[in-house]
Amino acid sequence: MISAEEYELLGFFEVEPKMLDYDTPWIYNSLVYEVTDKHRVLTVSIQPSYKDVKVILTEEGDKIFEFEGTGVRDIRVLNDNIPEILEIKVSEEQSIFIKRKPHISIYLH
Repeated sequence: MISAEEYELLGFFEVEPKMLDYDTPWIYNSLVYEVTDKHRVLTVSIQPSYKDVKVILTEEGDKIFEFEGTGVRDIRVLNDNIPEILEIKVSEEQSIFIKRKPHISIYLH
C-alpha cells in the first residue's frame, strides 16, 4: 500500500480521479488523475494497493515524458513544501518528483 492518503492525492491534483470501479474502495481501485496546464497535460494512473503507477506528460499533443512502474517502493505527497510535490519512489536510489505549480514539471533524482 502507498503512503499517500486519498485526501492528499485529491489536494495535490485538485481533481477527482476517474475510477475503474466506483463501488470499490479507492485503495483497491485503479485511479486516473488528469490535469492541464496551458499546453501540458499530466496523466497519472495509480493502483494504490499494488503500488503500480503510470505517468504521461504531453505538451501540445506530443508525449515528452512517460514512466510505468509496477510495485514501486512508495508514492507520497510531500506537503511540507510549497508547492506540494508528488514523489514516486522507484527504488532506494531513484525517485520521480512531480510539481503542479507554478507549472507542471517532472524531476528525476
